[in-house]
Amino acid sequence: MARFPTLRPLAVSLLTLVVPAALVAQAGRPGFVFRDGAMVHLRVERVDELVARWDETKIGKLMQDPALVELVASVEARQKRQAKRWRQVREVALTLDLELEPWDIVSLFSSGAGLLRQPPLREWRRMEMAMRMRANRGIESAHVISCQPRFDGRWAQDFERDAAFYRAAPWFVEVPAAKIDGVPSYVFESPEIEDEHVRARLADTKRWMVHLPGTFVFGSGRPEDFGEVELSGPPAAEYAGLSYRIHASAYADMFREVGMLGDGLGIAALGNIDWRLRFEGEDILEELVLELAKESEWTGLVAAFGQATAPLPKQALPKGAMAQLRLAVDPARLFATVIEFAGEELALPSDVSESLQEALDGGVAIGVAAPAAGSLIPRIYVTLGVAGADSSAALFGALEAAGLRFKTTKWGEVEVRTLDLPGLPPGIRPALGIVDGQLHVAESARSLRSFLKLQGQGIEAMDVGEAVMPAGAGDLVERFDLRCDPLELYRAFHTHWLLLLAATIGRAGQGFSRDSMPDVDVVEDFVGPMRAALRRDGDRLVLRHHAPLGGPMLTAYLVFAPVTLAQDVGDGATMVLASAIARRRLQVVADAFEAFEEREGRRPTDLVELFVAQELPADALSIPGDDSPDTLTLPGGKQIRSSFRYFRELATVDGQGRMILIEINPASWQRYCLDANLEVVTLYGERHAQPIERFGR
Repeated sequence: MARFPTLRPLAVSLLTLVVPAALVAQAGRPGFVFRDGAMVHLRVERVDELVARWDETKIGKLMQDPALVELVASVEARQKRQAKRWRQVREVALTLDLELEPWDIVSLFSSGAGLLRQPPLREWRRMEMAMRMRANRGIESAHVISCQPRFDGRWAQDFERDAAFYRAAPWFVEVPAAKIDGVPSYVFESPEIEDEHVRARLADTKRWMVHLPGTFVFGSGRPEDFGEVELSGPPAAEYAGLSYRIHASAYADMFREVGMLGDGLGIAALGNIDWRLRFEGEDILEELVLELAKESEWTGLVAAFGQATAPLPKQALPKGAMAQLRLAVDPARLFATVIEFAGEELALPSDVSESLQEALDGGVAIGVAAPAAGSLIPRIYVTLGVAGADSSAALFGALEAAGLRFKTTKWGEVEVRTLDLPGLPPGIRPALGIVDGQLHVAESARSLRSFLKLQGQGIEAMDVGEAVMPAGAGDLVERFDLRCDPLELYRAFHTHWLLLLAATIGRAGQGFSRDSMPDVDVVEDFVGPMRAALRRDGDRLVLRHHAPLGGPMLTAYLVFAPVTLAQDVGDGATMVLASAIARRRLQVVADAFEAFEEREGRRPTDLVELFVAQELPADALSIPGDDSPDTLTLPGGKQIRSSFRYFRELATVDGQGRMILIEINPASWQRYCLDANLEVVTLYGERHAQPIERFGR
């Protein structure tokens, strides 16, 4: 079989010559246009413009810090390794008679496109991705990526390599002479599968690929469910940036089918939820848009605060404040929403619920501050407006009637109640106190004590200096106030959480230290406090942030992403095939161990003796793409690689028995071993993530 099919690239080349005449009239370029209604729809537009403007922005300048330059370089190197590993894994997989589990074949059909692993950002023009949910088929997806014109040829080669793999792999069956909307395409179906559940899952499910001039389309499922090829291509982008759309009712239907969601949140009344990012000057404009569906009304949680009139509570926050949200809610709607969303187990007797609703005026403030010295738990404060002086006793009476038990102490004139609730983690003992007609709650009595000292001093809210709310279309929602300080969030991360987070991701986090990230004083030169604006614009609610790092959502991602990106997480297809290769390697070597022991009456001294005595091929214990295997030197000096560590005296794995071979660097969600009985064993969870040294020598 030829490595690169020739007819389809030729057809695309001819299409490239023919299409320009049509484009003169239609002012576009051919592309795959998604239909509305996808459960998730991601778009990144005018990538070249984003790249060109990057160095002019504050985040671009911050990224020039040496620590971040090194970090970005390591992430890029990791992406290249992952791309190389995918190529190596699929090449080896085609040489072995691998037996995949039926559900592994499902993973191959639903995994992302190989081409997405390859090109650097400067070569991209745009990208689009959509996900849909089909009954009894699970989640299906489609990707559209477009390159700058001068890179089309090289991208096409990568595209054809992907197609060649699918054509050669026994887990796919090519549909002859396939076309999508008249365009020559690659379409693959599943082979015959005995498992009836998997057979039903893959029925009418396809893996499909289309190459248009400068555009490459990959999908799983049915192409017609996602969209169609159009000569005019997708509509022109309004701006250079990112948009992430959730079709709310599709999400609600998915969770409702499995009994996980009522309509307490009001999601079913929404048409779309959009998250948008773009550069504006030196900063990032971040928008979260809730759009009401046609002929619908605001319901659930949105209606609970959208129609309330209570004053916003005053809430002074201590040093280290990271974020604060103040808003007014309708207590009756809020209680109904919580009960419907959380279930009947939280339902209160009607008289208790009514007492609580009458005691609260609907004003709510939630503040979060960095952990206190010596702690890892952020300080959390909730302030609720109390309806009147006579409501305080009724409020605590209703809480006790709801089954809560308190230990009461007095701090000066303030009566403080600490919640006595068994099973809470250390450091979490909620404490409550009423000051000046407001109920204050903190995660611990220690936090509440210092917090109460700040109240009653005329401080309205979290200090954000001269930060102002961003402008925009629509009427400002007055009873909504969101504030954030990215610098304090980063300071807390750098001081309290960085090393802890690095430790939780196993081997990938071992090289991380505070020196791996910029110093706080470096970040301070680029970011500062910010405020959000919530506006009602027709049938839309628009939450807008304008700051160097965007709003809280993007800020939190940017702060925590560097550590999480250190994880060498592969895609589903790579992990499925690498796992199958690992199992096959161990099965073959198990036979070699058995033959050696029968002949010699003992285990081999080391793997070199096994390789020589049983004349094993050099790659007998090598998993493609393994970056740090053991190196074995054979007689004569030849070196070979082993992705498994040999334990002649056997390594004990709690709950799994004694092992003779253990995978050194598992890159998937599982780890493969060969036990003392020469059976392949799979480790999951903590045992999967442990460094190989934990098992001894």
